[in-house]
Amino acid sequence: MFRLAWRHSVCRDSFALTTRSLAAALLGPDRSQQGPLRSLLSNPLSDRSPVLQPQPARYLSPPVCRSMASGGEQESTCHKHTNRLAKERSPYLLQHAHNPVDWYPWGQEAFEKAKTEDKPIFLSVGYSTCHWCHVMERESFQDEEIGKILSDNFICIKLDREERPDVDKVY
Repeated sequence: MFRLAWRHSVCRDSFALTTRSLAAALLGPDRSQQGPLRSLLSNPLSDRSPVLQPQPARYLSPPVCRSMASGGEQESTCHKHTNRLAKERSPYLLQHAHNPVDWYPWGQEAFEKAKTEDKPIFLSVGYSTCHWCHVMERESFQDEEIGKILSDNFICIKLDREERPDVDKVY
């Protein structure tokens, strides 16, 4: 944690501020003023320190992130694809609502379509905080060519394992 704070600090003053904050939080205000860190911790920051000055935002989130963060109340017009997952409530399924894959949620509609079109089911199970689920989406499910191959040859079902642990346990 100390190393991470050092890497992201702008200058030595911010490192000192981080050190003081960490020491006070971990050791308590009385003990943080004792021992080898005392000289580092006791040097006050000047009012002109870059740490104390307002900083501009580092980036602006894309519209899809703002829409997701606000609960998706606003319809975004910047999406090239929208599938059936856009009507779902699960945060994980909503993350895949604009993939080029023609996703179905787990349900009778998908099973009937697979039977009618005589296509196998491609089942993808995941959850919103799964690192590898996000890697799979970025590297495979967001790819136009892969999306077309999957949609043309399978009935693709996306399942949130947090909503259906019973199905996740079987498959």
